[in-house]
Amino acid sequence: MLTGYSKTEDNFWKLPPELVALNGGAVAHRVKIQCKSSLLSKYILSRTNGKNLTISGYIEKFGGEVLPGYSFRYIYFVDKSCANKLTVPALPFSVIGELNARMYKGEALTGSSQEYTFA
Repeated sequence: MLTGYSKTEDNFWKLPPELVALNGGAVAHRVKIQCKSSLLSKYILSRTNGKNLTISGYIEKFGGEVLPGYSFRYIYFVDKSCANKLTVPALPFSVIGELNARMYKGEALTGSSQEYTFA
């Protein structure tokens, strides 16, 4: 169930080539960079003396670029009877398409829902 979203301007980092292998992909979210448990986070913390930076700080130090995007909040009720206790409105998943925010494995999708192409 989709329960919310927000447009973000500074949560996604398109990594420089030397960090892509540590991350397993070309794009990293701020949480993964600052979690202190991923390979990427451990490497970055070793290069910043254990200090977390802002995304722009990471870009200044390591390179790459900021990617604007959306953060979505989902909830799954294991016990379906608890769904009536939800205090925020449930949004239709079509909101994602309306925002042009469709993704697959970190790649933006364009086109109709029947025919996706990578942007």
